[in-house]
Amino acid sequence: MKVFFAKLLLVSWGALPFSIVHRVGNVMGWFLYCSHSKLRRSAELNVQACFPEKTVLERDVLTRQVLKEKAKEILEAPAIWTKPHSKLLSQFKCISGEAALIEDFNKQKGVILLGAHMGAFYLMNAYVSPKYSGTWLYKPQKGLIEQLTKNKRDHFGGHFVPTDKVGVMALFRALKLGGVVGMACDHDGGATGGLFVPFFGLSAWTIGLPARLAYKTQAPTYFLFLERLQPGQGFHLHILPVRPEIHHADLLEAATAMNQTLEDCIRQYPSQYDWTYKRFRRQSEGLLNIYDC
Repeated sequence: MKVFFAKLLLVSWGALPFSIVHRVGNVMGWFLYCSHSKLRRSAELNVQACFPEKTVLERDVLTRQVLKEKAKEILEAPAIWTKPHSKLLSQFKCISGEAALIEDFNKQKGVILLGAHMGAFYLMNAYVSPKYSGTWLYKPQKGLIEQLTKNKRDHFGGHFVPTDKVGVMALFRALKLGGVVGMACDHDGGATGGLFVPFFGLSAWTIGLPARLAYKTQAPTYFLFLERLQPGQGFHLHILPVRPEIHHADLLEAATAMNQTLEDCIRQYPSQYDWTYKRFRRQSEGLLNIYDC
């Protein structure tokens, strides 16, 4: 019964146009800011640490914008899970950089696609999976959320594998067969399999798998980011190659190239990155993270 009512609520909210959802998100983001929420505190600490060159006022304005984008991310999820595929595709108003990706994809020698907690990352699946039919690494959610989203996530045509050894082996097999694989490059992959890499001048625990895949397979590697445009104007899909050093044998140098590519993109669209995400919470022994202030 709980699942039924949850689905009913999702469908009802998801029926609203993105333009309305995003305008409500602007209001919700303002409340997140005014209520001194935990999300605001995380965003403030991240923005302060990563943009020391900005004035206090500039950082405050950016924090408010970040919270509005975070609210849009939360509120747009039901629409992404419940709207017909054709309506979702109609929201992709501009696509930049896909010609190079298509050329590499057609070679059938394997392609790596990386995403991040940036822009409308949930919606990218609606465009990328049907076209490239890839194998995507993801972290299963808990309880009701997983029940509600699993079928919607899979039905676009992608093959989703969990973040464990079985999933990692599936990625290697897919690349060996000339397929497309994808994953987020900025999530915490756990205490093992990562390394500390510079990110906005700070030490960030970074998943090493994308760099290992890129070096061992030498597959072309791209970063994808779906920018939210103004309410009612849809989305802009950005596709750009990751810095070539991602294919380097030295893991630190390769992972640094990956983080630098993400940083380059964030600096162009700083409010679109989810600065409420505690990217720097894991630190070397003896060092405090910025959220313990």
